[in-house]
Amino acid sequence: MLRKAASIRYLSNSVGTIFTVANLLIVTYLLDIYQFALWGVANSLVYIFSSFGQLTYVQYIEKYFPTYSNEKMNYYLYKFLKTIFLLIFLWFLFLYLLKYVGYFDKYNADNMHILFTIIACLTFVESAIELVSKYLLALKKTENYDLNELVIFKIARVLIFFILLTNGYSVYYLLLTNLLLRGLVLLRVLNHDSSGIK
Repeated sequence: MLRKAASIRYLSNSVGTIFTVANLLIVTYLLDIYQFALWGVANSLVYIFSSFGQLTYVQYIEKYFPTYSNEKMNYYLYKFLKTIFLLIFLWFLFLYLLKYVGYFDKYNADNMHILFTIIACLTFVESAIELVSKYLLALKKTENYDLNELVIFKIARVLIFFILLTNGYSVYYLLLTNLLLRGLVLLRVLNHDSSGIK
């Protein structure tokens, strides 16, 4: 079981790295300079917010979940997910504060409310995926996460990004694609057993 999980993780990471590099090359080549800068800033904000948004829950899961029963793990996991969902409003507040001080002016960005909505929701999804991946590690069921991450996010993303960018779609569509694909990964991973997402 452990050997199978390790093999799947190694395979998914190796193949996933190739597709991640391909995705980076596509984005770098096909986005104009302002859109590429906005892409980098949006992803950086998602990374920073999601790191803060985990509220040390990841460490709690790593330390205590392996000793808990399944019912207790599920109870705490969903409690944690509800808490980080409520932080979406804090991210909105912070983003509008950045807009107020003129942080986004240099990127020639419009439709800021759409951008902020995608960033805030993507922050929640990224934080939730991090928590759920540690939860699956405690259950010793990481294969589900690794395969979904590889197929749904890394491989599908390259194909969708290529289609969007060659047809002239903006960075907003790329960010929305990230949100939808990461959300799908989250739902698939949460639905890893017969009890379903509820």
